[in-house]
Amino acid sequence: MDNHYVVVECSRAGLSAGVQQLSGRHAQAFNRRHGRTGHLFGERFAAHVIDDERRLENTIEYVLANPVRAGVCDRPGDWPWSGRRAEPRATERTSVRPTRS
Repeated sequence: MDNHYVVVECSRAGLSAGVQQLSGRHAQAFNRRHGRTGHLFGERFAAHVIDDERRLENTIEYVLANPVRAGVCDRPGDWPWSGRRAEPRATERTSVRPTRS
């Protein structure tokens, strides 16, 4: 997917470093596997605060449906790397704590 690939819970202070590490390690492994070099992702990540259960559920559903919108599969669970394959209702086991500014 070229966008919307992960929803994470973290502190604001650790967000940039965490995304850099996650994306960097993924890019390195992908490049090794496919004989490539250079950047894998073109733009800086976007971050949005999710401060209630309803918004969390909607965000997770949006991310899970991304392969369908991209036209690579018919249902979210058909995407080989989808969280929908492992957990039919991923949002049922997730909780949100209000963020503090």
